[in-house]
Amino acid sequence: EEFTKEPSLQFVCQNVDNLLSVAATSQYAKIHDKLWVTLNKEINLLECDIYSYNPDLASDPFGEDGSLWSFNYFFFNKKLKRIVLFTCRALTPFSRSFYDEATLEDYEMEFV
Repeated sequence: EEFTKEPSLQFVCQNVDNLLSVAATSQYAKIHDKLWVTLNKEINLLECDIYSYNPDLASDPFGEDGSLWSFNYFFFNKKLKRIVLFTCRALTPFSRSFYDEATLEDYEMEFV
């Protein structure tokens, strides 16, 4: 019930791009292309089934006070036997979680 198969890669890319460009305006523009190229290199996005995790408010791991939004996408490539979990959340600076978890590195988007 809490997982939904996404209609298209384009839909997911647009949603991620919209949310991340608003949350990290200038930083996201710098890494946008590298993000999608890296994901594609690892899992071949066009061959993936994509699912979103949309929990109810009681079981949402990112549903604490101060959470503005979150997304949780699973990219599943059956042929390669690979799954990528792509998740992100935005916290209001007025929440306790923001200050408990925030470090300088949290403000920079990096690839592992």
